[in-house]
Amino acid sequence: MKLTWKIVIRISLLLSLIMGIWAYIFYNAVMEEVTDEIDDSLSSFSDNLIKRKLSGESLPEAANGTNNTFFIHTVSEEYAKKNPVISYSNEMVYIMEQDDEEPSRVQKTIFRDSEGIYYELTVATPTVDNDDLLSAITIWLIILYGALTIMAILVCLWVLSRSMKPLYRILRWLDDNDIASGVKPLDNPTKISEFVRLNDAVVRSAKRSEQLYTQQKLFTGNASHELQTPLAICQNRLELLMDTDLDERQMEEIGKTLQTISYMVKLNKELLMLTKIDGGQFTERETINISDIVEKNLRDLKMVFEEMEISTDFKKNNDLYAEMNPTLASILTINLMKNAFIHNRKGGRISITIDQKTIRIANTGDEEPLQASQIFQRFYKNRKKEREGSTGLGLALVKAIADIYKFDVRYSFEEKMHVFSIYFSK
Repeated sequence: MKLTWKIVIRISLLLSLIMGIWAYIFYNAVMEEVTDEIDDSLSSFSDNLIKRKLSGESLPEAANGTNNTFFIHTVSEEYAKKNPVISYSNEMVYIMEQDDEEPSRVQKTIFRDSEGIYYELTVATPTVDNDDLLSAITIWLIILYGALTIMAILVCLWVLSRSMKPLYRILRWLDDNDIASGVKPLDNPTKISEFVRLNDAVVRSAKRSEQLYTQQKLFTGNASHELQTPLAICQNRLELLMDTDLDERQMEEIGKTLQTISYMVKLNKELLMLTKIDGGQFTERETINISDIVEKNLRDLKMVFEEMEISTDFKKNNDLYAEMNPTLASILTINLMKNAFIHNRKGGRISITIDQKTIRIANTGDEEPLQASQIFQRFYKNRKKEREGSTGLGLALVKAIADIYKFDVRYSFEEKMHVFSIYFSK
């Protein structure tokens, strides 16, 4: 979700809460004001009637052409003492003029005449129907809230779109930048101090990344030369030493040493390759026919592992093309296929299936499934059946390359075969 819409949603939710609280306060304030005015009118009307009653004057007719009604009746002294002198209540009262009951405000007043007789005067006047008022306020509140929300959204979108332009320019600059080709200048003029600081921070960060990338590139290049050269010299000298007069035990030790050096050479190459991949040094891309690379690698590997008598089944339903670096495309396929040969058994089989967007390589081998959550980790090895010369980096290279291009690489165990699949399009 975009930051703009997140802010708009939060403002709308906060506005609805504020409007709800405001409506509750407004409704109670209106009702209190209306009630006070009616109570004052009732009190004045009641006082006038009591004065006329106590002075012996005639009282007006109950049906006097207005909506006000009243009636007086005598009460006991006990009743008068138990009840308040003046009380107010909301009741349904019959209005003669309208021949119907209406919600009314009622005032009851207890008083005594000169002879000690207690009376209760009840006066009533129609008032606002609470339910009608609440309904009206609710309807107008919804209309007001809808109008305010639309206005708030429009204002927020306009303000945010104007205010957030520097941020979006920074994001576009970050997306367009490639440290392999150098950091581009940031053209993001702004007077907002926070964005000025952000401009400086992202430029400094990008330049640091570019510097680290250059240093890493130089390191991997130098390391490749400085490490491979002495290892190759050691290997050549040991091979020359084997041509001299040596006993069987010495020859055996030299052979073991050569195997160790070969392992170190292989490990060194794979570690340097991983470093280059992690450092993003393979920036060139072109359209690669993965099907052709697989077919070529399959022919070469069948010759290398011929003594294992492994049968292969190659099925190409469609040509598989991918936009990627040619070197990485070769490493990706050869490592998966070598893994299928190395971790196979004599007389086993390999099945390779290529579709328009998928390559699937299945091989026989161990009778138990591997740990799918760990097999792509660096230096992971099956400790029960560790293969001699295995560095534990082959599948890690496959995963690293797949991550660069957002390919999905998966492992499964189906019908006693280990299956590795790469989905070139999710």
